[in-house]
Parts: sequence; structure tokens; C-alpha cells
Amino acid sequence: MAKTSRGFEIHDFEDGNGVSCSLQESSAARDEGLIWLGCNKADPKAFVPNGNPSWSDIDLHQLVPEAEYFSHNTRMHLTQSMVKDLLPALQFFAENGHLPKGDDVKEEGMDRLVAEGQKCDAIASSCVAPDIPRLSDEAIADLRIAFVDHDDNRDEALACVIEWYIAAVDKARA
Repeated sequence: MAKTSRGFEIHDFEDGNGVSCSLQESSAARDEGLIWLGCNKADPKAFVPNGNPSWSDIDLHQLVPEAEYFSHNTRMHLTQSMVKDLLPALQFFAENGHLPKGDDVKEEGMDRLVAEGQKCDAIASSCVAPDIPRLSDEAIADLRIAFVDHDDNRDEALACVIEWYIAAVDKARA
């Protein structure tokens, strides 16, 4: 990855329309990291319905001749938390080619959580205590509730799965 003149990581790419874009570390000093993401240059256009052409370039100096500079917000300034919030939808799009509808992201996360729980169950059953029960429909329903209650934090949801297994181990040993 390249670096900016100030030493920050930057990744240049073109979007689906061939527009020059970048993903860059921000120099902002905050409690959590920030990145810049978006187009490198503004290209303002006006849409004229039934026009020929429909889209026309805008000459901002012609519109506002007294202006010395123009500012265009073409890039998002995203915190680490914002990126974490976007990741499930972006991952879903990367895997499926469309954005999730309704509870797609939650259900996908639940599938991962149940798969993780089944892995834990298999390990616990074979290595720790052979009498630990397999995941029942009721346990899966409990995990679903735990996931929905903690859908904003997968670490908390997985902690609930681990707590469930600890309780199952304690119950089996009692």
C-alpha cells in the first residue's frame, strides 16, 4: 500500500464508473481511528430530464464568479466503529452481489453463531465431558435470543455461547 506525503497509508482504486477513489488513514487524533473513503475529485453535474444530454457539467466559477475556492465533500470520514457497523452489510454484498434485505445480516450472523456453537459443542462433547448434550432446538432458540440481544456486538454474543457451555459442563459434572 502506498503512503501519502505525510506518511499515512493510502489505497487508490477506481470505482465501477472509472472514477478515481481512495481509502486513506486519517490524521485526525481521536479516541478511535478514522479513515477517508470516497472519490478523489468532485465532478459536479446537473441532470436535465429529457435533456440531450441528460447530464451536463457544471462550471461553478460561472455560477459563482466571486468565489475563490469551492469545497466538495466527496469522501466520508469514517470512525472505526462506523466501519464495524458497515462490515456485515459489505460482507453480505461481497458474498451475494446485493445488499441484505430485512434480517439477512442477522440471520447470517446467527448461522455463524450456531456453527460456532456446534463446533464448541463437538469439542466439549468429545474432549471435556462426554455427557454434555448436543445443541437442542431449545438451545438454538436460546442462542438466537442471545444473538438478537447482542447483535451489535458479536463478541458479547459469542460470550453468551461460551457461558451456555460452561453451564452445560457444570450441570453435567454435578
